Amino acid sequence: MSMPAKPGRRKAQVSAEAVVIFAFVLLIFMFVSFSAVTKQRDSEEIRKNMEMRAECIRLSNILSSVYSGGNGTSVNAETSFYLTMPGNGSIMLARSVNITEELPEQRIAILASEVGPTSQTFFNNMSEKIDPDWYKVCFSDIGSGSGCQQWGLGMNVTAWNSISWTLSSLMKNLTERPDYYTTIYLEDPHIQYNAQYDGRPYIDILSDWVSRGNVLIMSEHVRCREQGSGSYLSTSYRCNPSGWNQDVWTFLGVRLNQEGSPGSATIVNESDYFGFSIGQQMTMEERNYMDNAGAPQFFILAKYVAGGSDYNNKPAIISWKQGDGMAYYFADFQVTAGMTQEQYTSRLSQIIETAYYVLHFTSSAEICSVPVKTMSYMNLHGRMRFYNSEGRVMVADLEG
Repeated sequence: MSMPAKPGRRKAQVSAEAVVIFAFVLLIFMFVSFSAVTKQRDSEEIRKNMEMRAECIRLSNILSSVYSGGNGTSVNAETSFYLTMPGNGSIMLARSVNITEELPEQRIAILASEVGPTSQTFFNNMSEKIDPDWYKVCFSDIGSGSGCQQWGLGMNVTAWNSISWTLSSLMKNLTERPDYYTTIYLEDPHIQYNAQYDGRPYIDILSDWVSRGNVLIMSEHVRCREQGSGSYLSTSYRCNPSGWNQDVWTFLGVRLNQEGSPGSATIVNESDYFGFSIGQQMTMEERNYMDNAGAPQFFILAKYVAGGSDYNNKPAIISWKQGDGMAYYFADFQVTAGMTQEQYTSRLSQIIETAYYVLHFTSSAEICSVPVKTMSYMNLHGRMRFYNSEGRVMVADLEG
């Protein structure tokens, strides 16, 4: 005959069931609460974006009225957002609470190239605007005689000799201080296929650095020019690695085809950030191009048009995501027709100057087109005065 359960055991069983039921109800409550909070947060995010968009349009209209008003026209304005005027036909608003904490001081490194060659105008312009750290790359088989900058087509001797750091110095500095630079521009670097610093290939060092949330901008021949035969020094702009690959190189998720001869390219996508417009044309001195080899956010800004079957419709100017950073590529820094060299150099200079801010602002910013000429200012906030100075809209900070 079975014995009845003791009262204490039944109470314990009821208590356990009650705990399970309570935990289940609590879990449902937490899920519902989380969903409500998420929806509320998303709704708040949409509201803030709409407010920022309206403010961007309002300030854009003010700039347009100041521009159309002619020389001497001025208007006072105030905004609770942070305003950037890239100077390229657009303004950018960010709602960052403390912009100085989010964006460290921008430090830029630029590699000047003997084979480019880097121009004196570009050197003067960038030195005056952003005061970067300058590096240079020389090649043992360019021109005749000894030394560097033997062609004499780029920078003057005094300016060239004022640069003491080299490409290997840059790799050393990136290895030892990976968080120092925020933007690097490499003009025609011709990186050797087996170049290393401290046992690590140069390309791997660059890849790791940009992936940390930085900006890498490259132009022309990023890698050494592959030859089908011959032996070349490590200081040459040419190379002959094992296994002929037709001067095609894969790195950072892209595939670079290094070509010769000019090629005509056309802007095919808008770029409010940097001042390019759809339909603008330029003839690249050399028609290098890149294909996507798995890079995310592969954005084509310009394509070759009316070219041979090997490069027609191929990307001439592109950007793509690399880790937490961004990479840009320009087929050449020299143009021979269409856009003037001065205009093209100005566009590229603008990208070098502002790309890091664009990288960090675009996730929480609004971009508004402004069909006026402006000057470059960063991190304006609060009260300001817009004024027309000889057909260019300037801005004065009234907070100070």
